[in-house]
Order: sequence, then C-alpha cells, then structure tokens
Amino acid sequence: MEFPGIASLFLVSCAALSAGRMPNVIVVFTDDQGYADIGANGLLADIRTPHIDALAASGVRCTAGYISAPQCSPSRAGLITGRHQQRFGFDTIPDGPLPLEEVTLAERLKALGYATGQVGKWHLEPNRLSLTWARKACPEAIKGNELKPPAALIQRYMPGAQGFDDFFTGEMNRYFANYNLDGSDAKLGGETKVFPEEKFRVDLQTDAALAFIGRNHAKQFFLYLNYYAPHVPLAATEKYLSRFAGEMPERRRTALAMMSAIDEGVGKIRAVLDSHGLTDDTMIFYISDNGAPLGAQSGDGAMADILPVGKPGAVWDGSRNDPLTGEKGMLMEGGIRVPFVVSWPAKFPRGAVHEKPVISLDIAATAMAAATGKVPDGLDGVDLAAVFSGQDSAERSLHWRFWNQAAIRRGKWKYLTMGDGTEILVDLEVDIAEANNLIAAHPGVAAGLKADLDAWTQGLKPKGLPTAKPNDQERKWYRHYLGRE
Repeated sequence: MEFPGIASLFLVSCAALSAGRMPNVIVVFTDDQGYADIGANGLLADIRTPHIDALAASGVRCTAGYISAPQCSPSRAGLITGRHQQRFGFDTIPDGPLPLEEVTLAERLKALGYATGQVGKWHLEPNRLSLTWARKACPEAIKGNELKPPAALIQRYMPGAQGFDDFFTGEMNRYFANYNLDGSDAKLGGETKVFPEEKFRVDLQTDAALAFIGRNHAKQFFLYLNYYAPHVPLAATEKYLSRFAGEMPERRRTALAMMSAIDEGVGKIRAVLDSHGLTDDTMIFYISDNGAPLGAQSGDGAMADILPVGKPGAVWDGSRNDPLTGEKGMLMEGGIRVPFVVSWPAKFPRGAVHEKPVISLDIAATAMAAATGKVPDGLDGVDLAAVFSGQDSAERSLHWRFWNQAAIRRGKWKYLTMGDGTEILVDLEVDIAEANNLIAAHPGVAAGLKADLDAWTQGLKPKGLPTAKPNDQERKWYRHYLGRE
C-alpha cells in the first residue's frame, strides 16, 4: 500500500531546501542485479544490504520499478538520455555507439553549472558488434565479422565526449581516467590506469566515486556510478565472502559478496555526503540495468547449484529475481523489473513505498525538474517528485521492445507479444509471476493495449511491432519458463 500521508509530506515550501540550492544527483547503477537482491525488498533471507536498506528508509522504495530494456547497453542509453533508446535506433548491444547528437543528462546538467562525473562501466562506445555503424563510420576497421576500431575513434564516444567533466571509466582493473584516486588531476584528455588483479573492482569503483565527490563537493554535482557487479566474471575478496557462511551454491555466495561490496560503497558515499553537510540536498537513485541472468538459454537452468564460480558467458550470475518469472533478455517481469530506490531527504518522503509503475527514464526527467522547475521537452520520463506527491496521478503506459518481443504495462495490466503471434495478458496486481494468461478472458483489454503499444512503436527506429519469429535464445527462454515451443 502507499505510504500513509505521503502527499502531506510534500506540503513544504522551497525554503526547506538549502538556500535554493539545486540538488546534487547521484545515480548508482548496478549490473545484472535481480529484483530480489536488496534487503529492503524483503524477499530473501540471505541478502544483506544494510546501507541500501537505510537509503530506502531515507526515501522511496519503488516496488514496480522498471528499466527500459532487458539488456545493458540499450538500458544505459535510455537512462543517460532520458529517452526511449529505440527513438534513436539503439535496440540492442550491436546498435551502439550512443549517437553524439543525443543529449545526455550530463550535458543538460553541465549546462546548468553542475560538475559531472562518470565512474565504472560505460558500454556506450563502439563495440565489436557495432557493424552497422562501422560500415559508414570506419569500414576499414571491420575485420571479418567483428569491429576493431582504433582507440582514437573509441575515445570520441566515451564519457568525456558525452558531457562528463571527470571520468574513471572501466570494468575490471583497467580504467581510462582524467583524475586519480587521491582526487588529483590526471591527463586532461584521460589516460589508461592499470591496477593489480588483487584490487577488487567494486572497491576501486567506490574509491573513484569518493574521489570525484572529494573533488567537487563544493559545487552542484552529478555522479553516474556504474558498478560492474554482480555481472560475470564473478569474483570477490575474502573480506566480503566471509560474511556469507553456510551451505549455498558458490556462485550465489560470490554474488552476495559482490553485492555486499556495492552496499558498503553506498554506505561510504552517504557518509562522505554527511561529512560535507550534503545529505539533505542530494538526490540518489539506486537501480539495476536489467534483471539477473539465470542461464535458462544456456541449458544450465535457473539457480544451477553445480556451476563453478569461474564459468563465464550467458549463465546464472548468482543474483535472483524472485518472485518474478524470467530473466535478463526477456520482457517478462524478471528481465525488466529491478531494484529501484530514490532518496532526496529535503524533498521526497522518507520510508515510503510506491507501488505504481516507474521507469529508469524518469531519472533524467526528475533530475531536470529538480534543477530547473520543469521537465524539458523531448524526454520520455516524468517528474517523480510530482508522482510521489500525488500532483501527477495520471495513469501512464510503459512500453518496451526488445529483439522479437514487445510489451506494455498500464495500471494492473501487462500485455506481451512476440513476432510469431504469441500474446500474453496478465493482471500484475494478483499475478506478479505472470503464471495465468488472461488473453481469452479479456480480449478487449488486450486489443486496447496492443493498439497503444503499436502506436508507440511508430515513433521508433525502425517502426512497428516485431514481426520476426523468436530467435534461438528467446525460444529457449520461453520454452523453459512457459513450456512453449
């Protein structure tokens, strides 16, 4: 249920903010973390995330928080632009890089005087599968069936070219950065920093985030912190592994340790904010880029106990989506409903639970409305301050399209269709596991949702609902979860 008195808590004048200060904005974006894996959601006994739970207690926990794609690159493109990524043709990983003409949240906030920083995974630069883009931009860099672009070309699409003043970009132990972990300047255009293998990647990314705050705490700032965890390859230090004793799959233990490291990082960030007197005036979002991969399409199945920790590829990463059905890559709830916490003590209610659907596209809209008083034209999200206060109570439709799947949620209803003609209609208020297809019982509801979904796709590149049959991965997923061919 909604938090009692949530609307009354918003009847506070703007004088409650520190001298009209625009809020700092921090986005903590995890990688392949499932819906069940924050303690505040109260779903699993083995997860321990006290600092994230405290963040939720200081703000709003959204139980129907979604990402705009069930795969990392397109979901990142949607979040950082505040626009459905298909509007600029970024449906899947091979559709990168993020076009330079797209305006990022960093560019918008930088224009308002914010210091802007990116840490960790970016994954919006040209990648080895960006062949469509490369055939126009650098055909000479295509080697066989892969793109091997020169480093200078890649740098044109990195965070420093997309509105970020400071960047410490990387996933494991190699980072391209223009500042050091002690907060001092590095090479202005960035330089490669290589850390020893024993330097745990989650801790490195936390340290880089703390250094950014140390460099910029006297200004308004935007920090985009992209933890590369619990994504494979799984790895953790004994410090975190020792917190999870007892019988369990080692992949689960390692993922729990990685998420504990993320949680500790969130705690350190909040402590630093508090030390500078910035807690009340900082808006923090905590979400994942998609649901956890469970390995159904690889033949390993969900929750496989026998997988070694070091097994790479499209397998279970140790995170969980309970009680949702599906996983990363699917438009069932397990692929797109993610942990979603929002905190801004000066403005948002504390300890609230919001059950209506929200989406990662709302982050840019909310940040810009907080900084300027309105949502800029062209963004696809809404201002969550207005939603949480009840000022914006309009029922909204959320839309998705990925590979040969498309879906819409409006109110309690969710409709999913695939290119082979499969249609699924569920009532999420009573069937969060999407176990009962109500298409035959409510054909009119399904038809209305399909029309809305089709109209939305007319503004995408390319236009239209999927028409191709499910690919091999999709067939395996839906066979596993729905028992269909």
